[in-house]
Amino acid sequence: MLVSYNWLKKYVDLDISGEELAERLTFAGLELDEIIYQGGGFTNVTVAQVLTCDPVKGSDHLHLLGVDIGGAEPLTVICGAPNVAAGQIVACAKVGAELPGGFQITARKTFGVLSQGMICSQKELGLSEDHSGIWVLDDYFAGQAAPLGQELAEALALKDTVLLIELTPNRSDCL
Repeated sequence: MLVSYNWLKKYVDLDISGEELAERLTFAGLELDEIIYQGGGFTNVTVAQVLTCDPVKGSDHLHLLGVDIGGAEPLTVICGAPNVAAGQIVACAKVGAELPGGFQITARKTFGVLSQGMICSQKELGLSEDHSGIWVLDDYFAGQAAPLGQELAEALALKDTVLLIELTPNRSDCL
């Protein structure tokens, strides 16, 4: 049985860490197979908004974006995703970000323009296998202001500790 620590906190007032909960469940007689840490596979990825989206001269598919990450000046980002458009709320990996697999984001010049980050898909963040385009977050913040500049994992509560508990037939009370 998989148990999400964040889900459990919605129903039970917990003031202990996921690791301590795992230890207490083990002492209570449950067999803990694994502790799975989710949403921690990337750093320095923030909630951002695409302000402008223009074609890059000399390219048939790249876009030059002006991206607001909550700072004084918008970032300039080159993006090749087919579904990018001005006004979208997106996940932006800033220079210095690390994505799953050890991929480091650096400033790069493309077609003579310095790209200061990367707009990410769910696959690039290690969250799903969907690589059809960038991850558009508009639905997550519908009716409220998006927290531009906030770490994505924090804004969407992506970090979680999941406990894999093996339930034995004699512990049906735990179902």
